[in-house]
Amino acid sequence: MLLDILKDYRIKQLRVHGQSLMARGRIEKAYQCFQKIILMDNGPENQYNLALTLLSLGKFREAESYLERVLETYPDNEIAIISLVECKLQLDNWQDALTMLESLINEHPSNINYKRYYATLKNPETRNKHIRTQKLLKQALTNYDRKKFAEAITFLLDAIELDPDNATVCYLLGTCYVMDSHDYVKALPYLEKAVKLSPQTETYQRIYRMAAQRVNKQKKSL
Repeated sequence: MLLDILKDYRIKQLRVHGQSLMARGRIEKAYQCFQKIILMDNGPENQYNLALTLLSLGKFREAESYLERVLETYPDNEIAIISLVECKLQLDNWQDALTMLESLINEHPSNINYKRYYATLKNPETRNKHIRTQKLLKQALTNYDRKKFAEAITFLLDAIELDPDNATVCYLLGTCYVMDSHDYVKALPYLEKAVKLSPQTETYQRIYRMAAQRVNKQKKSL
């Protein structure tokens, strides 16, 4: 009994740490955390967290395998379905990605985001832009994880040119300006846009508030 309690505590501890690392762009470290968890508990939540890190690292075939396992247990999990759609897309299996999205739209006809995503993937030009953006984002995350922020910024600027309304790209670009040169003024517009595009993401809000406070403090000191 005591060993089970200690094991559960360790899993929760690692999960929180892994999710925190993911939110800060430390993908390789997060991957190591979730690998440790899987060895202790191969449940759907842990499979999904590991799949997300694999997706971010560009290991799409492995991510696909874990996501399919999650959906065997929870076939109606929308987040897992969308993640698998993205995975299929990166594996050039866009027809399956479209079919999955069509099913999702039929079940949730009022969801505007699903319809926009479907329209993006249906059009070859916007689909290719989306795929290129995701590849640039992966390269940026790899550099971010290795604390090569200037290199990450280069990839993110290319990505934002392709997809200016990508909340993740905006957030990471703003964060990289902070980490690379403490340039809160340059970072603030990107962080603000990330919050507007994804207001439900607590991490975006927290980093934006911090940057806004620093900018206001700088203005007052002038």
